[in-house]
Amino acid sequence: MFSSSVWHDAAVWRISWLSLALFTLTVGGYMTWRMLVPAEPQLARRATTAFLAALVVSFVYAGSLLQRDAMMYESVHMASHLVVMLVLAPLAVMATSTSATTTPAQHVLARATRNPVLCFLAMALVVPLFHLTVVGSKAMVNNNLHAVELLFFAGIGVAYWRLVVSAVPSVRLPTSAQRVAYVALALPVIFFSGVAMTAMPKPLALMSAMPAPLALRDVHQAGVVMIVIGDGVLALYAFVILLAGRRGSRTPRTGSFGPVPSAVGPI
Repeated sequence: MFSSSVWHDAAVWRISWLSLALFTLTVGGYMTWRMLVPAEPQLARRATTAFLAALVVSFVYAGSLLQRDAMMYESVHMASHLVVMLVLAPLAVMATSTSATTTPAQHVLARATRNPVLCFLAMALVVPLFHLTVVGSKAMVNNNLHAVELLFFAGIGVAYWRLVVSAVPSVRLPTSAQRVAYVALALPVIFFSGVAMTAMPKPLALMSAMPAPLALRDVHQAGVVMIVIGDGVLALYAFVILLAGRRGSRTPRTGSFGPVPSAVGPI
């Protein structure tokens, strides 16, 4: 399905000293935050697991073609967006959900991202904005704009996924059915954006090293990546949330060491 010119060096992996320094600062900052913010034991284990998973994904992202070739191929560019918005963002939410109550800073963030309609509309706007308009084409040729683009996807992703995987009951949607429906709402946004890309008559941005026919083929491949990977990941999340909700409804809410906190297992 994908041309060998795009994915032939997928196994090549490089990491820069700057990335290593950022990872070190991230680990140090997270450990400091965990020492300062009280955590419930079960949620602390989940948060640590999520943080380690996010660190591994970030490490692979920074050293792989997702970072290296994101400014060369639209299909790789698309895959990098999906990793940030659909993988790193929910992991970041779980990594910072260590208590069923909120700190003052978290309370401010919760108030800003409490409305599910606004969070969904923000996601529904940003996805086509950066893939179907001239904004996305400019990000393909400007590293600074690409960095801003990734920050947008990260911020929108965190706001969106807080309503699904946060450990704070007052933040996330109250029932698993609502969370499944909320995730399902994103499926057509990803799907129709991907379809629009596969139907483009010409690419929005032409890389100087890529002939127009190859550039157009790469844009069409990016649309396929969006549909297959984007909607595939969302469907998987919805399925896991549904299973977790059914299992939770059959599981007693007490354990060997007392009541199980209601915030455990929000997905």
